Amino acid sequence: MAEILIEGDGLRLLRAEPSDLEYIIELQSDPENAPFILPFERERWIEILDGKAPPKLALIVETSDGERGGYLLLDHFNEVSMYLWHLVIGRGHKGRGLGHGALRLLKRLVFDVFKWHRLYIDCETTNERALRLYDSEGFRREGLFRESEYIDGEYKDLIFFAMLDWEYREAKTC
Repeated sequence: MAEILIEGDGLRLLRAEPSDLEYIIELQSDPENAPFILPFERERWIEILDGKAPPKLALIVETSDGERGGYLLLDHFNEVSMYLWHLVIGRGHKGRGLGHGALRLLKRLVFDVFKWHRLYIDCETTNERALRLYDSEGFRREGLFRESEYIDGEYKDLIFFAMLDWEYREAKTC
């Protein structure tokens, strides 16, 4: 059974396992998600899920009744910052608050459990749903990276967001 890393408010984040490969590939390939993420090839996901890739943490978002609703992929490049590569919610769960719930659990995991200083995310400027999510969850916009990704034959601009541990704690006390 998959290891539950954190749970609350009707959701839990579980460590993704090799048996989750097809589910993750399906979500990243979904036409509603694909335009907004830089997908990984199957071989790369196999390495990540087998623990052979550089430090990455893949998580499955699951409801309290055991239904999978999405996945997250995290990485850290130094001793203080955690980077959220992907936050992907499944088609049947969009618009139901699952992204908010998953992001709240992720913030608890990163800041309360792992004790990291910074959580940061990038988002394409055309992904309005994700932009609203990150703004509403207290992330601060840090900058625009112009034409920093090349996906499907075109350059994409990214907005970088971040939250620091003290900002997270400050927001919890309000």
